[in-house]
Amino acid sequence: MSKDKYVKDDGPKKKPKTLIRGIFYGTGRLVHKCVDGVAGVFVEPYKGAKDGGAKGAAIGVGKGLVGLVAKPVSGVVEFGQHTVQGAVNTPTTWYNRFVGKP
Repeated sequence: MSKDKYVKDDGPKKKPKTLIRGIFYGTGRLVHKCVDGVAGVFVEPYKGAKDGGAKGAAIGVGKGLVGLVAKPVSGVVEFGQHTVQGAVNTPTTWYNRFVGKP
């Protein structure tokens, strides 16, 4: 899958070590994706019109509307992924913190 010049991966680089951090990271990603989805409704038609005139604007409206649905859905998936990853890592983190590293 090729990356678009406008796409960037700015998610947390560290994996959540506890459930609370997983929820925190996941909530941040969910909010970020929802804002991106709403912003895309306005930004994509502008980009399309700038590059391709009226036809580009129409394509941009389509991209914006698809992003309005797809980006929040991907945010929900990321929220779940970070939350589960934090839950899985919590016992190891607590063990290392309170008992000591093996």
